Amino acid sequence: MRQLNIDPPLCLRVNRQKQSREQWLELLDDGAQAHALGEPSEVGRSALGELAQQDAVVLEQNLVLADLPGHEQGAVSVQGASAQAAASLMDLQAGHSVLDACAAPGGKTAHMLELEPQIVCTAMDLDGQRMQRVEENLQRLGLSAQCMVGDVMQSGPWVAEYDRILLDAPCTGSGVIGRHPDIKWLRRAGDLETLSAQQLAMLQRLWGWLKPGGVLLYCTCSILTAENDAVIEAFMATQSDARCDALNLPFGQASAYGWRVAPQLPYEGFYFSRLIKA
Repeated sequence: MRQLNIDPPLCLRVNRQKQSREQWLELLDDGAQAHALGEPSEVGRSALGELAQQDAVVLEQNLVLADLPGHEQGAVSVQGASAQAAASLMDLQAGHSVLDACAAPGGKTAHMLELEPQIVCTAMDLDGQRMQRVEENLQRLGLSAQCMVGDVMQSGPWVAEYDRILLDAPCTGSGVIGRHPDIKWLRRAGDLETLSAQQLAMLQRLWGWLKPGGVLLYCTCSILTAENDAVIEAFMATQSDARCDALNLPFGQASAYGWRVAPQLPYEGFYFSRLIKA
């Protein structure tokens, strides 16, 4: 609770298609305070876990985004420290067909394309205005994806077979209250039951679109078990062709069905579960 009452520092993601994190840090003005996020490799950490921090930079003071070196040319974007792990956990390879099912505002879509530009990526969301922002961000970054406005629970051109699916599910946002303090006033107790039911339904729906051997990454910016392990537990109970892959990131801790990140600045509260289809 103490961590969620602190205004978090601004975390950035350096576009590795433009330059390395170290090269970008050298471009900062002398008065700007920033540091690369993450420690040297730890024994026992997975290769995917290591990738999760290779692009992250934490600013120790607020700066105008337009004043950041190369921002308008796509060199850097704003993205939370925990959220940056999602793209690496997708284990992307050239030629993969990838769906970002709840893409807006597009940070994870862009990061996936920065990690592996040769994927065939479909990004979709319910909100047309937010999807317009996704397209604008991709254009700024020099990246390309098929952007669609739609509901995964409905039929449409997005219904297909995918090698990788990212479900950043709608949630209470309980892990990012520090950045969005209005959550304390806007959320109601009944939201939890409604959202967890929606999360499970979306997960079950998308599972049918995943190719055998494919990966579905379920994630939320929630710290509540009802939206995380409980959803995966209910899903696994009825899905015999699903295997829950063990995760090992440089931050957070393992949970029953995934990886939980408690809010500990600069990391926002987050959850990941990596599901493999037999």
